[in-house]
Amino acid sequence: MIRTALSAISAVVSLVVVAMLLGVVLIGFSMTAAGEPPAEGADEVKLINETIVIEDAVFAWEHVSVVGPGLPDAHIDHRAYLVENAEFRIYGLHLTWNDTVYTVCDVTVKFDDIGFVLEDITLKDGNPDVSRCEANCA
Repeated sequence: MIRTALSAISAVVSLVVVAMLLGVVLIGFSMTAAGEPPAEGADEVKLINETIVIEDAVFAWEHVSVVGPGLPDAHIDHRAYLVENAEFRIYGLHLTWNDTVYTVCDVTVKFDDIGFVLEDITLKDGNPDVSRCEANCA
C-alpha cells in the first residue's frame, strides 16, 4: 500500500512537471507570436526550428489540492527537485486551443538549474467538484 501511494505521488509529481513544461512551450508561442505580426484572419500560430532556454528559475506549486479517482489519500509537506541540465526536443505537435491551432516543429527546450518546489500538496481519492470550474468558465 505504501509502495502504491509513493508510486501515485511520483506520478502526480511527473504530471505537475509535464504541466509546467507545457506552460513553458505555450509561453514560447506567445514570445514568438509577439515578434511577428499575425496574418490577417490567422488561425494558426507556428513555432518552428527554435531553441528555448530556461535557466536559473524556480517553479513552485503551493497549497494545491488534487482530487481524482484512484489517487491515494496523501499529503506532501515539502519536496524540492533540481534539474541541473536537461534538454528535450519536440519534432511535431499540433494543439488546438480556443479555435487557434498551435504547431510546434523541431523545437528544443533546454533547462539549466531549474528548481521545482511542491509545498502543502494534498492528494485525495474521489470525484472532483467541477461546479466551481464551470462557473468560472461560463
